Amino acid sequence: MHCLQCFSSEEILNNHKDNCLEVNGVQAIKMPDKKNNTLKFINHQKQQAVPFVIYADFEAITEKIQGCQPTNNKSFTQAYQRHTDCGYIWI
Repeated sequence: MHCLQCFSSEEILNNHKDNCLEVNGVQAIKMPDKKNNTLKFINHQKQQAVPFVIYADFEAITEKIQGCQPTNNKSFTQAYQRHTDCGYIWI
């Protein structure tokens, strides 16, 4: 129920259930039994070529604010902090 995979047939779904836990909707992680396994990427043709990469970092000061009062007859978002930007960098 909590798995993000989609399946084209019930048989494929049943085979997949061996890899997922059905308790509390948590996925199982099965580590290899053999030691010193190496993971290798071999499908280099599937990589997307890009001419550049951007790394960005924003810094903000968080200030406590008085939010709205909750109500049962309307949807609301309870704000409790204001983020004021104070610095950034991109490379």
